[in-house]
Amino acid sequence: GSAYIFVRNGGAWTQQAKLTANDGRANESFGDSVAIVSGTVIIGAPNADNLFNIDFGAAYIFTRSGTTWSQQTKLIASDGDANDFFGNSVDIAVSITGTVAIVGANLDDIAGNSAQGSAYIFTRSQFGTWSQTQKLVSPEGCSSCQFGQAVSIDSLLGTTIVIGSS
Repeated sequence: GSAYIFVRNGGAWTQQAKLTANDGRANESFGDSVAIVSGTVIIGAPNADNLFNIDFGAAYIFTRSGTTWSQQTKLIASDGDANDFFGNSVDIAVSITGTVAIVGANLDDIAGNSAQGSAYIFTRSQFGTWSQTQKLVSPEGCSSCQFGQAVSIDSLLGTTIVIGSS
């Protein structure tokens, strides 16, 4: 998969870049979810494999320098497992304390609940390093809730998030 960056010049939109994962392989669904803020893009790949874990999932961060986009890092869940679909939804915002990303894993099994789902919060340090800071789960704790099906961060301050559950 891939994701395309378009920029507006006057009244016309033109392609600036085509983004692909440095370690991407076929059928990883790279580009299933995308978000952008202030020259930083996050792209979900919910079918990305991790070693022997099929559909573990990943999210990729790209940054812009001038008109050139490059992959900064690959985000994965610290406790991820096969078939979690981490990266099925993504969003990113610049907050008071820095850049914050949220990544959904709607099929994550939690405490025996199949496909309860979860969402992971990542923050970028002043040195550009991304770290997982929290994992959020539905307080109801139900099977097939798919918490994390959709995620969004308040783009003004990055202090409020919304997580969808189906």
